[in-house]
Amino acid sequence: MQKSSLLLFIAGAIAGAHGASRDYYTCNMTCPGGETWSVCRSERCATPALAEDACADGSEPAATTELVPGPLACAPLPAGSFAERCVICVGLARAALDAARHDAACDDAVALCAQAATAAAATELPTYRTCRMDPEGCASLLAQLSESTCQRAAVLIAQGAGRAAVLREAQRVCGEELRQRHNTTVSEAMVCEAPRDIGFRVMAISASVAAAVLSAQVAPAWLTSF
Repeated sequence: MQKSSLLLFIAGAIAGAHGASRDYYTCNMTCPGGETWSVCRSERCATPALAEDACADGSEPAATTELVPGPLACAPLPAGSFAERCVICVGLARAALDAARHDAACDDAVALCAQAATAAAATELPTYRTCRMDPEGCASLLAQLSESTCQRAAVLIAQGAGRAAVLREAQRVCGEELRQRHNTTVSEAMVCEAPRDIGFRVMAISASVAAAVLSAQVAPAWLTSF
């Protein structure tokens, strides 16, 4: 799939769940040790700060805040928290694994990552606030990642690496590509978190609800038998 076509498809898929605009926060952070950086995201700048905002000594940074009207106004800073962009990046590697499982004959990294990007755009990205408000910006990020970190994942998949190994490597390379704090020792600002198994959580919740419904239906009959 050509890059321009991929961008249009992804933006269209995300735009289908486009939400109303709201303010974003441009946060200028300063730590006691002198470290400074800036971010632009929907989360507030401090009180409480995100884990990625921690200073090397464990304290919270001082922050100055400027309100901007949504992610489109974040430029030249990228929109969204480091953690949010990490979820998109590592999720792309997970989508590549799923695509490879369903199409074992696909050994072309570019084609595999195109499949992964379109799948992520259709099912996952609309759940992220930044993507709903800036579908074109999110599409550009996804296309960029499909040419970089996803293709690294595709190489590992072709080499027969296991799912856990592919996702661990994705955490590392995604962190390197997306980080804004290059001189920090705070791991939450350098390495992407492990992807959460949302499918398992949904299945567990569904099983609990089903069990509760079944209990509610069975209990009256059981009680009346005495």
